[in-house]
Amino acid sequence: MTSDDTHIGARKPAPPPTTAVAVPGRRHSTGLLIGTGLVGVILGAIAAFAVTGLVWTVRVELPPPPYPPPLSSNGPGCVYPAPPVPGSAPAPTPGVFPPVPPLPR
Repeated sequence: MTSDDTHIGARKPAPPPTTAVAVPGRRHSTGLLIGTGLVGVILGAIAAFAVTGLVWTVRVELPPPPYPPPLSSNGPGCVYPAPPVPGSAPAPTPGVFPPVPPLPR
């Protein structure tokens, strides 16, 4: 026998199955992947600058909210009452609590 089938390791390859689907190669080209990455970086930079600009506008450029005028101005003054002076009795508030009897001596 002089055929190639008698040699060790000289087998014929099996035929490919007929129902198998061919495995595709790469899905996308390298250029498309690089382009998509660059578009993502550009969109991210635009979003970062937009957020930074919004924060800058709100925190730096807009005027502060209106506060009561300081006590030294000629306006109506502070809208909050002054704190009590230490050592003095608190002022009575009419209509809130009944008067308290004096303490015994």
